[in-house]
Amino acid sequence: VWLFANGSQRNKFVIAGNSNNSVLSGDKALYVVDAVNEYAYDNAASADIYAYRTFLFEPGEYQISYDWKCNGEGENDYGRVFFAPVTEFYISAGTEIGADKLSDRCIALHDVNKLSGSADWKHETQIINVEKLVNYHLVVQWSNDGMDGVNPPLSIDNISIGKVECGIIKNLNLH
Repeated sequence: VWLFANGSQRNKFVIAGNSNNSVLSGDKALYVVDAVNEYAYDNAASADIYAYRTFLFEPGEYQISYDWKCNGEGENDYGRVFFAPVTEFYISAGTEIGADKLSDRCIALHDVNKLSGSADWKHETQIINVEKLVNYHLVVQWSNDGMDGVNPPLSIDNISIGKVECGIIKNLNLH
């Protein structure tokens, strides 16, 4: 079950059907909506909102993938996706969790610092290694500063998490 920390922010996370190309495939996606519940954001209203879901991971390697798009405004209006240990992470609407505030046990799930600058769908895949039995929140964050910015806001679709049963070959030399 996904939980939302939207608070009284004008921009909010929802899981809903297709609105203005907010869904890549299937019937629903997780995305930001404005005050009239359209896939758009009010860039004059600052927001720090979160959607999260808890997973129990056994030791091993996991592959996490998802599709995303977010135009936003570079460093100011952006999304992020990360795992955070349940025991040391508090999620609150209206409070930006910058990279400097994340525990070193949090795991970013994207190659770029922040998800923004793309009105087209992009695909992310990450491999993580879990060393002990642990509960993690899968956190999707949207932050915007209340000035400027370009729609669309963040949309996340096709989230997939699977345990890697056969180790991934990282270095291979063929002679």
